[in-house]
Amino acid sequence: MAVMQSYQVNTNAEDLSAIITNITPKKTPLLTALQSTKAHNRIHEVQQDSLDVPVANTNAWLEGQDFVSEDQGVPGRVPTYPQIFRRHPHVSGTQMAIKTVGIKDMYAYQVTKKLKEIALEIEFAAVQGAGGIGDANTARYMTGALTWISSNALAGADPEGDPLTEDMFNDLMQAAWEKGGEPDHVYCNGALKRQISSFTAGTTKTIAAGDKKAVAVVDIYEGDFGIQRVVAHRYVPAKVFMALEHDLWAFAWLRKTQHEPLPKTGDAVKGMILAEVALECREEKGNAKYTNVKRG
Repeated sequence: MAVMQSYQVNTNAEDLSAIITNITPKKTPLLTALQSTKAHNRIHEVQQDSLDVPVANTNAWLEGQDFVSEDQGVPGRVPTYPQIFRRHPHVSGTQMAIKTVGIKDMYAYQVTKKLKEIALEIEFAAVQGAGGIGDANTARYMTGALTWISSNALAGADPEGDPLTEDMFNDLMQAAWEKGGEPDHVYCNGALKRQISSFTAGTTKTIAAGDKKAVAVVDIYEGDFGIQRVVAHRYVPAKVFMALEHDLWAFAWLRKTQHEPLPKTGDAVKGMILAEVALECREEKGNAKYTNVKRG
């Protein structure tokens, strides 16, 4: 008699692990680190002003000289636009009734997952968003940091990327410093992070408190223009790095991220995850970016 093998039996119980593995990157460095403020309209404006900087020693007057009228500077207004981010969990009544492995409540699972997805989308827009005022037929778009920065924008000569050197890194910091900025964070992809980590003049591995091993995730670079924390960021494009002074940025929330259950219109549970937020740039001249660079 032939032996019965498992391949011939269709009544064996399923073996499905209750552990759900998801390795999608979910860190949001800017959303986590930058301050938050309140927006009150679909156009959010910041006020910027500057001092007259002397270029020669000319402010000298005769004794008793009469009053002279001079120009009076007023702050300028710079707009930004809160973008509406939405996700829509929607689970049928049948699925809600079915017993699942590893998930107690499929709708709650979808809500949690979509909250994380919106956070990633806000982070991406905060780096690369092109910006747009929108209208009745066009969505508004957040202006991201790379789009904001224009005054201190250096670029390698080769579109394929010039090898990044320590001098080039410090040239960028100097450009921001000369405009009055003091960048304290540098964001770049993994390859450029490794290149910056190879600089020898001012890098120091951070040490976890109470631990004897170096934490290699963030480097501290101390050079002629202060200290910068160098952070690997997955959404900064290849061949680009940006230097930000954190105090000059904030997320301006018209509506904080929220979950709103929606009325049932059929045999399903549904809702909306929503956020409306702009990236507020208080003064782009204090920040800098370098494009067309690569790991040497």
